[in-house]
Amino acid sequence: MFKFVFKNMSRGNMVLPENGISACPQQLFQRLKNTNLKLNTEVEFVSTKALISEGEKRMYDFIIRAHTPTNNCLTRDVWTLYFAAPQSPLKGKYILLNSNIEQDRSLISHLAVPSDIQPSYAPQNQSLVAVTVVGEDAKNRSLSDERAVEESVIDELTKWFPEQISSWKTLDVQYIQSALPELTGDHYDGLTTKNRDFSCGDHTYHGSVEGALISARLAVEQALKTKV
Repeated sequence: MFKFVFKNMSRGNMVLPENGISACPQQLFQRLKNTNLKLNTEVEFVSTKALISEGEKRMYDFIIRAHTPTNNCLTRDVWTLYFAAPQSPLKGKYILLNSNIEQDRSLISHLAVPSDIQPSYAPQNQSLVAVTVVGEDAKNRSLSDERAVEESVIDELTKWFPEQISSWKTLDVQYIQSALPELTGDHYDGLTTKNRDFSCGDHTYHGSVEGALISARLAVEQALKTKV
């Protein structure tokens, strides 16, 4: 999977939407006609053709579940730390991978500067530095809270950029419990189509935004075939 993703990234042109990745589904929605979209709405019950939301039962021809991974799908948790820096620490538009993470028990998995590609992501006249820590690596060092992770990451960044780190400011520390599905031969859901029950998500294809979008298209195509 690593080779597949990075091969395509090296061959193609990578872009970051000005308004964040949510601009992608928003663009798709704007092209639809006669379509209602409700966000941040709790679904209390769902079956193959009906759901109850806000106390009201609604009937549909099909219901496609874009849900979080099921219990038989392994997931990885991650920490992402965002820093504002006076200038980018990198000399190009790169993802900086830590090749020594296993040898020296490093904490940082990789680092990127999204504002090198999309300047609107950073505070004015600043660069946005994003640092990723795999949850398992943090747990192996008994790091479980934001403060502890932040302090350890800054200590490590000081070795990477000793002349710059003192001018960086922490903007946010985020912990994502189910960041990516870990798909193996024994833990792979695939598209669920049994008894007109359809589901999609990156856990059914491969762990990426592209995987989520492709799985959604495949689920819709399967639903339309079933209807015919």
